[in-house]
Amino acid sequence: MQFQDFELDVAGFELRRAGRAIKLEKQPLELLILLVEKQGKLVSQDEIAGKLWGKDVFVDTEQSVHSAVRKIRHALDDDPRAPQFVQTVVGKGYRFVGPIKVVGADTWPLDGLAPAERAGGPFLRFRLRRALLVSAALVIVIVAAAWGWIRWRMTTSTTAQIRSIAVLPLANLSGDQSQEYFADGMTEELVTELGKVAALRVISHTSVNRFKGTKKSLQEIARELQVDAIMEGTVSHEANRVRVTANLIQAFPEKHLWAESFDGDLRNVLDLQSEVARTIADRIKITVTPEERLRLSATQTVNPEAHELYLKGTFYNNKWTKESFERGIEYFNQALQKEPRNARAYAGLAVAYGGLGIYGDITGYPQQKAAALKPCKSMILSPKPTTPSPGRSLRTIGTLPARRRNSAAPSYSTRVTRERMRGMESFSQCGVAWRTPCNR
Repeated sequence: MQFQDFELDVAGFELRRAGRAIKLEKQPLELLILLVEKQGKLVSQDEIAGKLWGKDVFVDTEQSVHSAVRKIRHALDDDPRAPQFVQTVVGKGYRFVGPIKVVGADTWPLDGLAPAERAGGPFLRFRLRRALLVSAALVIVIVAAAWGWIRWRMTTSTTAQIRSIAVLPLANLSGDQSQEYFADGMTEELVTELGKVAALRVISHTSVNRFKGTKKSLQEIARELQVDAIMEGTVSHEANRVRVTANLIQAFPEKHLWAESFDGDLRNVLDLQSEVARTIADRIKITVTPEERLRLSATQTVNPEAHELYLKGTFYNNKWTKESFERGIEYFNQALQKEPRNARAYAGLAVAYGGLGIYGDITGYPQQKAAALKPCKSMILSPKPTTPSPGRSLRTIGTLPARRRNSAAPSYSTRVTRERMRGMESFSQCGVAWRTPCNR
């Protein structure tokens, strides 16, 4: 079967492009064959799971199918936003939409014969067809044996030591672009949770976010970020329920280590994020100190409305523009109206005001200082690890690329520098108090 310059050899279990074989794993190739055979028809998630794994095998089918489709699109160079071949039907399944040309088994083997030989009648056709079927069966046996040996080697080989990890942006399964803030916020929070394990090097969300929607393979991403493993997954948010599906892949050699889904109430979303981080740490057998494990086990609840407003504010803060900082301030203030003791919102507010100062609005620095000192003066915070550090917020502002600082404020006066330093002092003075009970 042919589509554009691709050729899918079902009998030989091979995908080729312009005559050259394309590397594609067993399950993605089986899924591609299934979709091509049902060209133009919707293939449901359940049908795919039954075809690839059977009914009696326990596997997180949603994430596994999502991963297989991603590999197919990478092999076909297919853009999910404007698909030429594999189309996603949100919440239903997938459909192969490309035009297909079927090469007949009865005609192509005869093309090389002389006219007299082609007139040899049904007997010649029968012999050629039998030879074709025997050859196809032999190829299938060889491929199956080779795949079995590879799988045996993969399962018996020891897992490489993992000391660094990157969390790819979680895919938003809601189908609603307005929910991207939630997916981005959950990704950043997972990075923060994993960052509490000192023995594990975790790549920042800012560095990884450029791979959102990329067609690069996991190994290419891991090589660029210089990490041992990649975590990818999805997040869905409906009413006050949250579901995160996580997939952990070792990069070199590429090996699927673990997949699991986590469901919870939005009020307990911080506990859910900690559970994901704890599970990953356990799976890769990284050293976690008793203090770090205690931090990852702390129980917290959030005000769902305030938390969503906080995530929206963080989403706009991460855009690093004057207008986005102003939008972030609006959302953080709304979050504080819903939950006045929300230390996360105060930290985000301090970052936003500091960002405005970088763009030349020096009136933001006193407000930045007030936001940083507010928790110290008005409340006592328990030493829970999910409480953000203003020191971290300050570092975020301090690491703003020079080109952005220069474009935002071409010339810094002495007054601006002085006000900025005062804002830094407020963070430094209060940094410890945000982590421990405040007695100021």
